[in-house]
Amino acid sequence: MYIEKFIIKNFRGIDDLTLHFNKGLNVLIGENNSSKTAIIDALRICLSYGNQKRDIYVSNTDFHINKTTISNVLNDIEFHLFFKIEIPQEASWFIDLLSVQEDGIKDLQLHFRYYIENERIRYKVWVMY
Repeated sequence: MYIEKFIIKNFRGIDDLTLHFNKGLNVLIGENNSSKTAIIDALRICLSYGNQKRDIYVSNTDFHINKTTISNVLNDIEFHLFFKIEIPQEASWFIDLLSVQEDGIKDLQLHFRYYIENERIRYKVWVMY
């Protein structure tokens, strides 16, 4: 199993980004200040979910600010992970997260939304069926 697609919305310098990964090694290449570290940190946040000793988390400064419009509204941060299942046994390991599509193809999806409510950062994690 591997991450096939990763969608990031409103995280740091990223407004809306969809990344497609291949099986095996994937490399991020880009100029300085092009959000490579933000992508890695977003993955770390998602994949360390449930770990009580996380050293990375979402803070107020992680919410994307669109500098072309004036607004005091911060849009929700969203992370959407889509995993490619290659071996049927892998699906049984993550049965709670498994989604079966209309064509019968099984895939694994994990979705995160971070938002501000009453001046505190809240989050929701869900599986899409």
